[in-house]
Amino acid sequence: MNKTMLNRVRLIFVIVIGIFILLSARLAYLQIVQHDYYLYRSENNRFTTIDLVAPRGEIYDRDGEILVTNRPGYVVSLMDLGDGYDADTIAFLSEVLEIEEEEIRSAIDGQLYMRYLPLRLKSDITPEVIARIAENRWKLKGVNLEVHP
Repeated sequence: MNKTMLNRVRLIFVIVIGIFILLSARLAYLQIVQHDYYLYRSENNRFTTIDLVAPRGEIYDRDGEILVTNRPGYVVSLMDLGDGYDADTIAFLSEVLEIEEEEIRSAIDGQLYMRYLPLRLKSDITPEVIARIAENRWKLKGVNLEVHP
């Protein structure tokens, strides 16, 4: 090999060794120096809590008579779609649910930090209210009718 070629091989060898030293140093830094930080993040990332509504059963007295039974209850809730709520939607819900518009707006503002959860406006609504909301569902963005036992 001539001298120029030998210098090129040495340069490439030094660069490769330098890259391995940098990678090894970064690996040692992450695993030794930053160990506590990443341990904390992994422990907190492992478990997630999911809220579930427990199904209810029938309650009997000592003679086997039914005291309480199940029936479906409807809940009107709002889901944040990211672009806010239409004034017409809030006005319609205020009229149908017999809730003041300001009360609905304050409930929306009170849930700023939990936008991923549905905001329950009213539960155990009548079939007439269910029908009115279902008829106008196409223009009520973010309004949900949920069934809860």
